[in-house]
Amino acid sequence: MIECALVIAGTELNGQCPACGGNAIWSKGPRLVAATSSEPLCRQCGRAHAPQLIALLDLARTADKVGRHSRRLLTPPMESLLELARAAETFVTDPPCTRH
Repeated sequence: MIECALVIAGTELNGQCPACGGNAIWSKGPRLVAATSSEPLCRQCGRAHAPQLIALLDLARTADKVGRHSRRLLTPPMESLLELARAAETFVTDPPCTRH
């Protein structure tokens, strides 16, 4: 079991996932890393080891996107609100991580 952490970074990061050896490609902003080494984890390993953190990461990215797109609007478009609701529902319904 890999311990994971969310970090917010100002630069893009492309690296090798320490868990599976695959590509871990993250844009700037929040990303999932291994807590011990700060190496980026790929989304597949993140879903396997920390599904709640991946759901929280998706919720944060969706909220940021909706905020940027509707900054100058009185209310966000219905499509954006539904996308945000879907991300929030995924975050709430994902099973919590179990620690052994």
